[in-house]
Amino acid sequence: MLAPVGLLACDKYISTRRGEPLTSGGLTRATGYTKVMNFGSNLSSLAFFLWAGQVLYWAGLVMGLGQFIGARIGAQMVVHRGTRFIRPIFISVVLVLAIKLLLEAHRIPGG
Repeated sequence: MLAPVGLLACDKYISTRRGEPLTSGGLTRATGYTKVMNFGSNLSSLAFFLWAGQVLYWAGLVMGLGQFIGARIGAQMVVHRGTRFIRPIFISVVLVLAIKLLLEAHRIPGG
């Protein structure tokens, strides 16, 4: 329940900070926005799970470290290699995930 609140707060911060809507800009700007949005949703999720007493600290630390490293590598790739390098990778990953989700949704039970 708190994750949407965190996302709305991040959206408000991003859109008012630069005085422009969240939808303007290219892939480089969108990559930066995703870092802030992910951080906000993760903080609100952490608050919810802390409140519920359901935090797996070791798993959370490992996942947080992985997210931090991946965000740094991804952001540096966008800055240094540009969108011509990132766009095909992004589209490929989205297509693979969409196919995976479609196959899972239409899997025959017991088959």
